[in-house]
Amino acid sequence: MHTHLTIRPRHGLWEPGRSSRITHVTVHCTEGATAKGAASWWQNAAAGGSAHVVIDDEFLIRAVNDADTAYHARGVNAYSLGLEIVGFARWTRDEWLDHPERLEEAARIHAGWCNAYAIPLVWSTRAGFHSHAGLPGNDHTDPGDGFPWDAYVENVRSFLEGEPVREGGRSLRLFLPNGKRYGGWTREESAGFDGPALGPVKWLARRRRPAKPGTVLTWKGSRFDDPADLPAVARTILNRTEDR
Repeated sequence: MHTHLTIRPRHGLWEPGRSSRITHVTVHCTEGATAKGAASWWQNAAAGGSAHVVIDDEFLIRAVNDADTAYHARGVNAYSLGLEIVGFARWTRDEWLDHPERLEEAARIHAGWCNAYAIPLVWSTRAGFHSHAGLPGNDHTDPGDGFPWDAYVENVRSFLEGEPVREGGRSLRLFLPNGKRYGGWTREESAGFDGPALGPVKWLARRRRPAKPGTVLTWKGSRFDDPADLPAVARTILNRTEDR
């Protein structure tokens, strides 16, 4: 069981509010030995940045509220949540796996964000998740080549599958470029729309190519319209509902 703390970073290393809706999780490592050490460093103006949450084997520290912008990854801060896991980019896979408590707790937080903001569990720089390394405009290497992504993602998925999402019909809408509009899980709930969304969303999920430009999927108050991401988003929604 992790102890939860709140340690706010120095003002100027984050800013109140956001200019874009949350669609992404960026996974980092701290290059330090403790969560408290990372949170303390963010009190220093020389740190130059912060993250939303930092985790080690004992502590989960909330540094910046989700609704506010942390400075953790250049170019994606406006729409991304920063998740710092204590460790080093030089660590091997085995060294990371020697710390299952922090990996599991990080996965739990990641899954919670997926549920809260309808973030798909897909590798993406826009709608999904990514390492700090490789993000456009960034030169960092964290969390490193040894980070056990397969085990981590499986942990996230297990938390998601433990909490299936099945809301009312008005939580799901699909708009196609040809003017077709699909809403809800039943015709009764889809007043103003021409049919239930489940079938068309399954069709979209089966696509292995980007959707046609102009396709829009809305779910739980979030809007998805990037053609390249839409099939993966549809698959994620289906995987997180009881009615598949």
